[in-house]
Amino acid sequence: LGVFCTDPIPKGVRFGPFQGKVVNTTEIKTYDDNSLMWEVEPGRVGGHFIDGKGASGNWMSLVNCARFPEEQNLTAIQCQGQIFYESCKEISPKEELLVWYGDCYVQFLGIPISLKGMPEGMRPPPHPEGKPGAAPQGAKPFIPMDRCSVCGKSFSQSSSLNKHMRVHSGERPYKCVYCNKAFTASSILRTHIRQHSGEKPFKCKHCGKAFASHAAHDSHMRRTHSRDKGCTCSLCGQHFPEQEDYHFHMKSHAAH
Repeated sequence: LGVFCTDPIPKGVRFGPFQGKVVNTTEIKTYDDNSLMWEVEPGRVGGHFIDGKGASGNWMSLVNCARFPEEQNLTAIQCQGQIFYESCKEISPKEELLVWYGDCYVQFLGIPISLKGMPEGMRPPPHPEGKPGAAPQGAKPFIPMDRCSVCGKSFSQSSSLNKHMRVHSGERPYKCVYCNKAFTASSILRTHIRQHSGEKPFKCKHCGKAFASHAAHDSHMRRTHSRDKGCTCSLCGQHFPEQEDYHFHMKSHAAH
Protein backbone atom coordinates (compact mmCIF):
# COMPACT_ATOMS: atom_id res chain seq x y z
CA LEU A 1 0.00 0.00 0.00
CA GLY A 2 3.01 2.29 -0.17
CA VAL A 3 6.79 2.61 0.08
CA PHE A 4 8.28 1.67 3.44
CA CYS A 5 11.70 2.34 4.92
CA THR A 6 14.00 -0.66 5.49
CA ASP A 7 16.87 1.25 7.16
CA PRO A 8 17.00 4.51 9.12
CA ILE A 9 17.05 7.58 6.87
CA PRO A 10 18.41 10.79 8.46
CA LYS A 11 16.93 14.21 7.87
CA GLY A 12 18.16 16.01 4.76
CA VAL A 13 18.61 13.04 2.41
CA ARG A 14 17.49 13.78 -1.14
CA PHE A 15 16.15 11.15 -3.55
CA GLY A 16 15.66 11.56 -7.27
CA PRO A 17 15.20 12.94 -9.69
CA PHE A 18 11.63 11.79 -10.35
CA GLN A 19 11.74 9.79 -13.58
CA GLY A 20 9.15 10.09 -16.33
CA LYS A 21 8.13 11.46 -19.68
CA VAL A 22 8.25 15.22 -20.20
CA VAL A 23 4.81 16.49 -21.22
CA ASN A 24 4.29 20.04 -22.50
CA THR A 25 1.43 22.08 -21.06
CA THR A 26 -0.21 22.11 -24.50
CA GLU A 27 -0.40 18.31 -24.46
CA ILE A 28 -1.98 17.92 -21.03
CA LYS A 29 -5.55 17.78 -22.34
CA THR A 30 -4.77 14.61 -24.32
CA TYR A 31 -3.84 12.64 -21.18
CA ASP A 32 -6.63 10.61 -19.55
CA ASP A 33 -4.51 9.55 -16.56
CA ASN A 34 -2.84 12.46 -14.76
CA SER A 35 -2.44 10.73 -11.38
CA LEU A 36 1.36 10.38 -11.64
CA MET A 37 2.21 13.81 -13.02
CA TRP A 38 4.19 16.63 -11.43
CA GLU A 39 4.15 20.16 -12.81
CA VAL A 40 7.59 21.74 -13.09
CA GLU A 41 8.01 25.53 -12.96
CA PRO A 42 4.25 26.26 -12.86
CA GLY A 43 3.30 29.58 -14.40
CA ARG A 44 6.65 30.05 -16.14
CA VAL A 45 7.57 30.04 -19.81
CA GLY A 46 8.95 26.57 -20.49
CA GLY A 47 6.97 25.01 -17.66
CA HIS A 48 6.05 21.38 -18.23
CA PHE A 49 4.80 18.19 -16.59
CA ILE A 50 6.68 14.99 -15.75
CA ASP A 51 4.54 11.88 -16.17
CA GLY A 52 5.85 9.03 -14.01
CA LYS A 53 3.43 6.43 -15.38
CA GLY A 54 5.28 3.46 -16.84
CA ALA A 55 8.74 4.77 -16.00
CA SER A 56 11.11 1.85 -15.36
CA GLY A 57 12.36 1.66 -11.78
CA ASN A 58 10.51 4.81 -10.75
CA TRP A 59 9.86 3.87 -7.11
CA MET A 60 9.24 7.53 -6.30
CA SER A 61 5.95 7.39 -8.19
CA LEU A 62 4.77 4.79 -5.66
CA VAL A 63 5.15 7.09 -2.65
CA ASN A 64 1.79 8.06 -1.17
CA CYS A 65 0.71 11.58 -0.31
CA ALA A 66 0.53 12.60 3.34
CA ARG A 67 -3.02 13.30 4.48
CA PHE A 68 -1.86 16.51 6.15
CA PRO A 69 1.49 18.35 6.37
CA GLU A 70 2.25 17.16 9.91
CA GLU A 71 2.22 13.54 8.73
CA GLN A 72 4.84 14.02 6.03
CA ASN A 73 8.42 12.80 6.23
CA LEU A 74 9.39 13.69 2.63
CA THR A 75 9.20 17.07 0.93
CA ALA A 76 8.74 17.41 -2.84
CA ILE A 77 11.07 20.08 -4.18
CA GLN A 78 12.22 21.42 -7.55
CA CYS A 79 15.85 21.85 -8.53
CA GLN A 80 17.14 22.73 -12.00
CA GLY A 81 13.86 21.75 -13.64
CA GLN A 82 13.58 18.36 -11.92
CA ILE A 83 11.58 16.92 -9.02
CA PHE A 84 13.27 15.51 -5.91
CA TYR A 85 12.01 14.09 -2.62
CA GLU A 86 13.94 15.13 0.49
CA SER A 87 13.54 13.71 4.01
CA CYS A 88 12.36 16.50 6.33
CA LYS A 89 12.79 14.41 9.48
CA GLU A 90 14.51 11.20 10.56
CA ILE A 91 12.62 8.17 9.21
CA SER A 92 12.65 4.90 11.15
CA PRO A 93 12.61 1.35 9.71
CA LYS A 94 9.13 0.07 8.75
CA GLU A 95 7.83 3.65 8.59
CA GLU A 96 5.96 4.56 5.41
CA LEU A 97 7.39 7.30 3.22
CA LEU A 98 4.80 10.09 2.85
CA VAL A 99 5.37 13.13 0.66
CA TRP A 100 3.93 16.64 0.83
CA TYR A 101 4.53 19.83 -1.10
CA GLY A 102 7.74 21.78 -0.60
CA ASP A 103 8.15 25.54 -0.37
CA CYS A 104 8.34 25.95 -4.14
CA TYR A 105 4.80 24.54 -4.34
CA VAL A 106 3.34 26.44 -1.40
CA GLN A 107 1.17 28.61 -3.67
CA PHE A 108 0.43 25.93 -6.27
CA LEU A 109 -2.69 23.86 -5.61
CA GLY A 110 -2.81 21.68 -8.73
CA ILE A 111 -0.16 19.03 -8.11
CA PRO A 112 -0.94 15.34 -8.64
CA ILE A 113 0.35 12.87 -6.08
CA SER A 114 0.58 9.13 -6.69
CA LEU A 115 -2.00 6.94 -4.97
CA LYS A 116 -0.45 3.73 -6.26
CA GLY A 117 0.76 1.02 -3.90
CA MET A 118 4.17 -0.59 -3.90
CA PRO A 119 4.47 -3.97 -5.71
CA GLU A 120 5.71 -6.88 -3.62
CA GLY A 121 9.47 -7.20 -3.55
CA MET A 122 10.23 -3.54 -4.25
CA ARG A 123 12.02 -1.49 -1.62
CA PRO A 124 13.23 2.13 -1.46
CA PRO A 125 16.99 2.58 -1.68
CA PRO A 126 18.87 2.24 1.64
CA HIS A 127 20.09 5.35 3.40
CA PRO A 128 23.47 6.61 2.23
CA GLU A 129 26.69 5.90 4.03
CA GLY A 130 28.27 8.71 5.96
CA LYS A 131 27.07 11.53 8.11
CA PRO A 132 23.40 12.51 8.38
CA GLY A 133 22.22 14.73 5.57
CA ALA A 134 24.61 13.25 2.99
CA ALA A 135 22.93 12.85 -0.39
CA PRO A 136 22.54 9.33 -1.90
CA GLN A 137 24.35 8.35 -5.06
CA GLY A 138 23.01 10.24 -8.07
CA ALA A 139 21.37 12.96 -5.96
CA LYS A 140 22.54 16.54 -5.64
CA PRO A 141 23.09 18.11 -2.20
CA PHE A 142 20.42 20.56 -1.08
CA ILE A 143 21.92 24.04 -0.71
CA PRO A 144 19.40 26.80 0.12
CA MET A 145 20.15 29.91 -1.92
CA ASP A 146 17.65 32.36 -0.46
CA ARG A 147 16.24 32.87 3.03
CA CYS A 148 13.06 34.67 4.09
CA SER A 149 13.87 37.67 6.29
CA VAL A 150 10.51 37.36 8.07
CA CYS A 151 10.24 33.69 9.08
CA GLY A 152 13.69 32.31 8.18
CA LYS A 153 12.55 29.68 5.67
CA SER A 154 15.13 28.79 3.00
CA PHE A 155 14.54 28.32 -0.72
CA SER A 156 16.62 26.87 -3.53
CA GLN A 157 15.37 29.43 -6.05
CA SER A 158 14.84 33.17 -5.75
CA SER A 159 11.53 32.84 -7.62
CA SER A 160 10.27 30.54 -4.87
CA LEU A 161 11.29 33.09 -2.25
CA ASN A 162 9.46 35.83 -4.15
CA LYS A 163 6.27 33.77 -4.16
CA HIS A 164 6.69 32.99 -0.48
CA MET A 165 7.10 36.67 0.44
CA ARG A 166 3.58 37.33 -0.85
CA VAL A 167 2.31 35.25 2.06
CA HIS A 168 3.73 37.87 4.42
CA SER A 169 2.98 40.98 2.33
CA GLY A 170 -0.51 39.97 1.22
CA GLU A 171 0.33 40.94 -2.37
CA ARG A 172 -1.95 39.35 -4.99
CA PRO A 173 -0.71 40.49 -8.42
CA TYR A 174 -2.64 37.96 -10.54
CA LYS A 175 -6.21 39.19 -11.12
CA CYS A 176 -9.09 37.36 -12.78
CA VAL A 177 -10.52 39.24 -15.77
CA TYR A 178 -13.97 37.76 -15.14
CA CYS A 179 -14.62 38.47 -11.45
CA ASN A 180 -11.65 40.61 -10.32
CA LYS A 181 -10.53 38.12 -7.67
CA ALA A 182 -6.77 38.28 -7.11
CA PHE A 183 -4.24 35.54 -6.37
CA THR A 184 -0.63 35.21 -5.24
CA ALA A 185 0.45 32.90 -8.09
CA SER A 186 -0.39 32.58 -11.78
CA SER A 187 -0.92 28.83 -11.36
CA ILE A 188 -3.75 29.44 -8.88
CA LEU A 189 -5.27 31.98 -11.26
CA ARG A 190 -5.20 29.44 -14.11
CA THR A 191 -7.07 26.92 -11.97
CA HIS A 192 -9.58 29.60 -10.90
CA ILE A 193 -10.30 30.69 -14.48
CA ARG A 194 -11.43 27.14 -15.26
CA GLN A 195 -14.40 27.79 -12.96
CA HIS A 196 -15.52 30.43 -15.45
CA SER A 197 -14.62 28.55 -18.63
CA GLY A 198 -15.85 25.15 -17.47
CA GLU A 199 -12.62 23.51 -18.63
CA LYS A 200 -11.89 20.25 -16.79
CA PRO A 201 -8.74 18.67 -18.28
CA PHE A 202 -7.99 16.18 -15.49
CA LYS A 203 -10.04 13.02 -15.97
CA CYS A 204 -10.47 10.14 -13.49
CA LYS A 205 -9.37 6.87 -15.08
CA HIS A 206 -11.82 4.88 -12.93
CA CYS A 207 -15.16 6.65 -13.42
CA GLY A 208 -14.47 9.25 -16.11
CA LYS A 209 -15.33 12.25 -13.92
CA ALA A 210 -13.36 15.35 -14.90
CA PHE A 211 -11.84 18.09 -12.74
CA ALA A 212 -10.43 21.57 -13.20
CA SER A 213 -7.28 20.95 -11.13
CA HIS A 214 -4.88 18.21 -10.13
CA ALA A 215 -5.74 18.84 -6.48
CA ALA A 216 -9.44 18.19 -7.05
CA HIS A 217 -8.60 15.08 -9.08
CA ASP A 218 -6.30 13.79 -6.34
CA SER A 219 -8.88 14.45 -3.63
CA HIS A 220 -11.49 12.55 -5.66
CA MET A 221 -9.12 9.60 -6.07
CA ARG A 222 -8.49 9.42 -2.32
CA ARG A 223 -12.15 9.74 -1.31
CA THR A 224 -13.76 7.62 -4.01
CA HIS A 225 -11.22 5.15 -5.35
CA SER A 226 -8.77 4.62 -2.48
CA ARG A 227 -7.33 1.12 -2.16
CA ASP A 228 -8.68 0.52 1.32
CA LYS A 229 -12.26 0.60 -0.02
CA GLY A 230 -12.07 -1.73 -2.99
CA CYS A 231 -14.90 -4.04 -4.06
CA THR A 232 -16.06 -7.44 -2.84
CA CYS A 233 -17.70 -9.96 -5.14
CA SER A 234 -21.22 -10.75 -3.92
CA LEU A 235 -21.08 -14.18 -5.59
CA CYS A 236 -17.84 -15.66 -4.26
CA GLY A 237 -16.71 -13.17 -1.60
CA GLN A 238 -13.36 -12.37 -3.23
CA HIS A 239 -12.12 -8.84 -2.51
CA PHE A 240 -10.45 -6.57 -5.06
CA PRO A 241 -8.67 -3.30 -4.12
CA GLU A 242 -9.09 -1.92 -7.64
CA GLN A 243 -12.46 -1.47 -9.36
CA GLU A 244 -10.98 -2.44 -12.71
CA ASP A 245 -9.96 -5.86 -11.34
CA TYR A 246 -13.39 -6.26 -9.75
CA HIS A 247 -15.24 -5.58 -13.01
CA PHE A 248 -12.95 -7.98 -14.88
CA HIS A 249 -13.64 -10.65 -12.25
CA MET A 250 -17.42 -10.16 -12.53
CA LYS A 251 -17.19 -10.84 -16.25
CA SER A 252 -15.81 -14.29 -15.42
CA HIS A 253 -19.01 -15.03 -13.46
CA ALA A 254 -21.17 -13.74 -16.30
CA ALA A 255 -19.41 -16.05 -18.75
CA HIS A 256 -20.51 -19.17 -16.82
